[in-house]
Amino acid sequence: METQPPARAPFSSYLHPDLQAAFKARCALLGIEMRDALQAALEAWLSPASVAPRPDDDTTTARALARQAAQALNQHDPETARALADIAHVYTRLAQLHPTAPPRPPAPAPEPADLPQPRSAHPWDDPSLPDDCAPGLAPDLLTDAQSLARIRYGYEHGWSQRRVATFAGRSPATAHKRYAAFAAE
Repeated sequence: METQPPARAPFSSYLHPDLQAAFKARCALLGIEMRDALQAALEAWLSPASVAPRPDDDTTTARALARQAAQALNQHDPETARALADIAHVYTRLAQLHPTAPPRPPAPAPEPADLPQPRSAHPWDDPSLPDDCAPGLAPDLLTDAQSLARIRYGYEHGWSQRRVATFAGRSPATAHKRYAAFAAE
């Protein structure tokens, strides 16, 4: 036998009709049952984070409440507008009483355009590489000719065979064979 979820009290009609219509439409768009949405909203509202706002949130809360008051006034609901404006005033006073609230960090200054770009850790990103070594191209994307050119470049610059193998995208054994061929030339 299946267990039923506990019965809930019916959704009240104490909400303003316009607010209830907007709530119903939003729940339908999101595919949420109205009772579940109301329960989640109430739980979030009653959570400790929403009951005790941080001091740096007082100004933000006051602004949001003032906007809601203006909307209520535009909807010809002066009682709600007055109540929201009074609560916004309280939050404004709270923000003034909290001088210890951390200041907002300043916006980061834009970087000057003439700064040199950081050097890549990969040798194939070196712009001074010859064109036949395919500078800027990862080793996995090289053709055989480009890999051979990279092996020759590493050989001419005295790199280790393991470093050349990574640089050329080939095995160390292949780099060793090519080193032997270059030495025989």
